Amino acid sequence: MPTVAGVVQYKKYNYETRQYEETGESVDLWELAQAISPDEIVKLLALYMNGPGNVGRSGPAMGYALLGEHRALQEEVMLLLFNFIAKVGDAYDDGWTDERNARSFEIAARVRDVLVEEFNFVFRG
Repeated sequence: MPTVAGVVQYKKYNYETRQYEETGESVDLWELAQAISPDEIVKLLALYMNGPGNVGRSGPAMGYALLGEHRALQEEVMLLLFNFIAKVGDAYDDGWTDERNARSFEIAARVRDVLVEEFNFVFRG
């Protein structure tokens, strides 16, 4: 019986029909969320972002979807993102950039500094 979190139906790409087709298998999102590690979440997000049409339109869609979640969960997600931004900013300061990520990493460093200087934000970890 699926939980209130929902179920994802597995789909595989059929190269003959050029469409995704359900396999009949599924995963309960609650069970997945309890079993997945931070490294696996990052890998899943990276794979998702590498999917066709996901770059550029996913941010606004995810932001809108987050607004439907519980307010305390919204706060926790935002804190996670702020801490992520801080780590990326630190990586920028340490020179972990090239032409593919330099702009966004520089912005992250500036946002991190604003969070500290203007909001007295204390980062976790």
